[in-house]
Amino acid sequence: RKYEIRSKAQKVAEILVISHRWQAQNPCYILCMIDTPFTRGFGLKHAIALAPEPGSATGALAAAVADAGGLGLIGCGDQSADWIAKEFAKTGETAVGCGLSCRALADDPARHAAALAGRPRAVYLHNGDPRPHAKARQSARVRVICEVRDMEDAKRAAEAEAHVIVARGTDAAGQPAPRTLFSLVPELADFIRREADDTILLAYGGINDARTLASALTLGADGAMMSTRLVASVEGGESDAPPVANILDQITRRAEKILIHNKRAVID
Repeated sequence: RKYEIRSKAQKVAEILVISHRWQAQNPCYILCMIDTPFTRGFGLKHAIALAPEPGSATGALAAAVADAGGLGLIGCGDQSADWIAKEFAKTGETAVGCGLSCRALADDPARHAAALAGRPRAVYLHNGDPRPHAKARQSARVRVICEVRDMEDAKRAAEAEAHVIVARGTDAAGQPAPRTLFSLVPELADFIRREADDTILLAYGGINDARTLASALTLGADGAMMSTRLVASVEGGESDAPPVANILDQITRRAEKILIHNKRAVID
């Protein structure tokens, strides 16, 4: 077989678009790496992380993403401590992180203990003020990732000494965000250069292929988070989210609508 060389940005997207099992069966498929503070800081092959959305980012999917060279994060949300322990058990020897709701942590501190017992690579804090919860994780030598939706969130994340800031845009899965990535990411990149130069910036929302990943990097991000595109995988089918076939059908239908719309626009 001929070795196919593609652009670096496309290869980073494809590492998780194509299932990890497919790659194992095709060793001649060559992958190029993009070197960013995110890949260097976490020792990753690819600047992609699984968004820890509750109900879809399971232990099995997080482990698959990590094995493929990205950062896998379990979506714990407001799940119980027992659920968190079971999902970490599904990852085997693969090192993954997890996402925790700040509000849920305030209601039940046992979730904190369950998460740390899984020896996470990082803890993703969202849905609330991260400052009261970040210090406990940093003292346990766990990297803290903070989700932000505006500049006020960014200031709180900086005060929490977050290792990673995630810019959540309007197209991200789950709860809606007020700003688009095109306006939020550049402003956050400038803020980080001024206030926290060693902080890593990730973009989250609508990133599902090579073009959107390249756009995020161009805007100033060090990497990207993906959710829906990764759930539409073999390992994603093991979650409580809608069946993979349904997700792929929705993606196909949406693509067809966009194509029809674009054709009409050209004709008009």
